[in-house]
Amino acid sequence: LLALTFGLLICWLYWKVGKALDRFRPWARNLTVVIAVLNLFYPILQFLLDKGKNPLQSLGLHLTVAAVVYSICFYVLWALLNRRARKVFSKEYQHHLRYNSFDRF
Repeated sequence: LLALTFGLLICWLYWKVGKALDRFRPWARNLTVVIAVLNLFYPILQFLLDKGKNPLQSLGLHLTVAAVVYSICFYVLWALLNRRARKVFSKEYQHHLRYNSFDRF
């Protein structure tokens, strides 16, 4: 029950951060960068926790998981830390969005 509650809390957090990213909130950008950096440590932690098993047997699985996690995290970091993202999440652009209406679909 505790694990289910924790999992639902994490899902809710990701959903709220995703909605805030959709609205270009700067705090959501910063929190997403922190979450992506923390997710980079997941494959390393998973490999270290599987010490009791045959390391060569589980190495292929860990490399596959690491490749997927790293590619997603590096893409998110690139998308949020490049020059265009800095402009979109800047205060000037937020002011522009706030006072210039446009249709949103």
